Formats: sequence, structure tokens, C-alpha cells
Amino acid sequence: MVVPETQVTASVDTLYLKFFIILLVSVGTSALLITYLYRSFMEPINKLNISMKEVYNGNLDAYVELKEYLRRNEIYDMMVYYNSMLKRINTHIIEGLKADRKKKELELEVLMSQINPHFLYNTLENIVWKSNEAGRPDIGRMAASLGRMYRLSISGGQVIVPMEHEIEHLMAYVKIQKNRYGDSVEFELQTDMAQVHELHSLKILLQPIVENSFLYGTEGLERPMTVRLSIRKRDGWVWIRVIDNGCGMEKERLEQVRSQIKEGRKNTEEKAPRSTGIGLHSAQMRIRLYFGIEDAVSIYSKKGMGTLVVVKIPVITKEDVDENGNLKEKQK
Repeated sequence: MVVPETQVTASVDTLYLKFFIILLVSVGTSALLITYLYRSFMEPINKLNISMKEVYNGNLDAYVELKEYLRRNEIYDMMVYYNSMLKRINTHIIEGLKADRKKKELELEVLMSQINPHFLYNTLENIVWKSNEAGRPDIGRMAASLGRMYRLSISGGQVIVPMEHEIEHLMAYVKIQKNRYGDSVEFELQTDMAQVHELHSLKILLQPIVENSFLYGTEGLERPMTVRLSIRKRDGWVWIRVIDNGCGMEKERLEQVRSQIKEGRKNTEEKAPRSTGIGLHSAQMRIRLYFGIEDAVSIYSKKGMGTLVVVKIPVITKEDVDENGNLKEKQK
């Protein structure tokens, strides 16, 4: 008998077909199982690993995104605890910074409260009146400048003041120093006042910088000294430069001053009355505290030629300051 080939192989073909279908189902099931396991375990672990690396590199806002399909998974609990831990770290750091800033503000308030303003003003007015009566108006002008300096330094308790107020405070200081040094020291203000009119600054920032030139630049100097101050806005920064042609410093002394600017004067150091880095260290620390800027104050000097101090702060305008004279949150 002759039997068709298809009839002979029909059972084998059916068996192959069933085997192929079973194989496809097995592969598909395995793929789904691998995907589920990856999404449930490997993917969140990988996200945790990436987030930890970002935190290690300084990004404390690297929170892990929580997925609802992981809610019944132990890894979900790990991610929740991780985010909670990171939030606590951020809260601790922010509270520490606020406490440190508050401490500085309280220290300033205590310092200012030690002087009775009414007593000081009345005393200065008496000095002015007495000096005019004695035919010494120069003493009166010096006392008036001191009163103006003090009045501006208070600034209603504000931390951030218009740059024009800072310059006015500085010029009152310069008038006092001119009475002391006479024609041996000249001061020049080289800046665009129209540009300065738009700017704000930390209170009492300019005077300590210029003071270094008056106090230390004239030491042993036989020629007249000129101090120049320039304030320029460039690339989102305000650059303050104070340069003098005074006595300058040797390299070893310059490195010592630079160290004092960064770290302050150590207790083990000799407390000499003339230490250039102290006022600049205060400026550096205040800028770091309020703006987070490292190395905001730089100093360059050469013996017998003079000294240059460069300070940079971010551009601050009226819109960046609240009604109490503090930086708004976006600027902190």
C-alpha cells in the first residue's frame, strides 16, 4: 500500500509543534521572571548605588525615587530609610549653618550694644562744639566723621547694605586718617558710581581692607603713599581692589599673612599689635559664611613697591535683599 508522507510524519510534526510552543512559553516566562527580578531587586539596588556615589561626591540632594510596585519589597524599606537618613543629614547641616550664622549675628549685636549710641552722639557733639570754640575746626571735623562712621556701622541692624553706604562709611574713615597722616597719604576712589548705585554689599567690608594700607603701608616709608580703591562688576561678581605704593612685604611675611587670612591667627603665635591678616581674615570668614565662597580674599605684595588686596563677592542688588537687610533665600 502507498501511504502519503504527511500522514506518516503527522504525529512527529505535532510533537515538534508542541515542543516548540512549550519552548516559547518557557523562554517568555523566563524573560518575564528575569524582568520582574531585575525591577524588584537589581534596578533599585543600582539606583541606591548611584545615589550613594553622588552623596559621596558632595550632592546631598541625591534622593532615591520610590516606586509603588516595590512597596511590599524589603528593598523599598531600605530606600525609605535611606531617603530619611539623607533628609536628616541635610536638616542637621542647615540647622548647624543657621546656628553658626545666628551666633555671629549675636556676637555683633553684643559688640554694638556695649556702646550707648545716645551717649556717643552727645559726646561727639560736645567735642565738635568745644573744638570750634577753641578755634580747632579740624578736631570737630574728625569727631563728626567718627560719628558718621558709627552711625553707618549700625545700619539699623542690617547685614547687607547699599554699596554707596559702604563707600560713605569708608570715606568717613579716610577723613579721620587724613587728619592723622596729612599729605603723606593720599586716597583715590576709582569706580563708576552709576554702577555702584545698583549694588549692595556686606556691612563694614571696605574699611578693614583699606585700613591695612593706612596702618601697615606707611611703616618706615619715607615717600608719600597713595591708596587706590576700585569697585567693578564683571561676570556676575563684584571685584574690589585696594592697591597702595607703600612699603610692601617680603615673601616670607606675605605667606604668613596669607595663612592668617585663611586660618586666622593661631593661639601659639605671638600676639603682635601689628598683624595685617586679622582684618582680612574677618572679611574672608564673613564672605564664606554668607555666600559660601572660598578664597574670596587674595593679597599680593612686594617689598618696597606696595600691596594689592583683591576681594570678590557675588553681585547683590536691591531685589536680592529683604526688608530687614538680609539676603533672600535664593541668594543664601
